[in-house]
Amino acid sequence: MELKLESVAKDYRGESWRLVFPDNREALLIFTRKGFLRGGHSHSKPEISLLLTGKVRNWKIVMEGFSPKLNPDNEVVTEKSAGEFMMNQADEPHLTLALEDYWLIDWKIDAHIGEWTTTNYEPYRVRVRHQFPGVNAKEDTMIEQNKPKS
Repeated sequence: MELKLESVAKDYRGESWRLVFPDNREALLIFTRKGFLRGGHSHSKPEISLLLTGKVRNWKIVMEGFSPKLNPDNEVVTEKSAGEFMMNQADEPHLTLALEDYWLIDWKIDAHIGEWTTTNYEPYRVRVRHQFPGVNAKEDTMIEQNKPKS
């Protein structure tokens, strides 16, 4: 049995990798620097995250029963520290702020690679986009020449 580690993305917020298991399931290993946001979206499958190090503030819109309608009044804000879990049900928008540098592992429950999707939640996603100079507010792309120097 072979476990694969693949680089997924790297920017000045941090970096992420995909752990691919022999049965084609995956977990994401994510490093984020203090002060940066991640997320601003929901997933089609439930997700559990284990915070390995650091501290975060997490916002999410909790779904009402079986209704697919989002109600911003159902926003829950929590703070988590190393060793704690965060759980997002399918289609629950979530946003995470690094209060300290952190490492976490995300796992989409009962999903193989390619069996889940991500949908941006604009009230949160715009906050992610606007944390960088040179970000096009209509797209999730950064302009390379505006990237801060290391």
